[in-house]
Amino acid sequence: MAAVIEAIGGTSRIVLARHHAYTEVYLGLRDKPCTLRLIKDIQDRYAGPQINYHVDWDGEVWLNLDWTAKYPGGPFFKGKIIRIIYP
Repeated sequence: MAAVIEAIGGTSRIVLARHHAYTEVYLGLRDKPCTLRLIKDIQDRYAGPQINYHVDWDGEVWLNLDWTAKYPGGPFFKGKIIRIIYP
C-alpha cells in the first residue's frame, strides 16, 4: 500500500508493531484547513465513524490505513509500535 501511495505522488510511512505492519498516509499539517477538510470528508464518506490518525512532533497528520480496518482511518492496531519506516 505504501508503494502505491508513493507511486502516485503521495507520502507514506510504514508502522511496524509486534507481528504486524501497516501503512499511514500523510494528510498535511494539523493547523491547515485543507487537512481538517480531508478528515471531515473521510468521516462523511464512511457515515461518521471515528477517524484515527497520528500527529507527529512536527504537527504532521498521518492517517491510519491498517489493512485490518474496514475503512481508512479505522481503529488503531492494539499492539505496541516498534518502529516507523519512511520509504
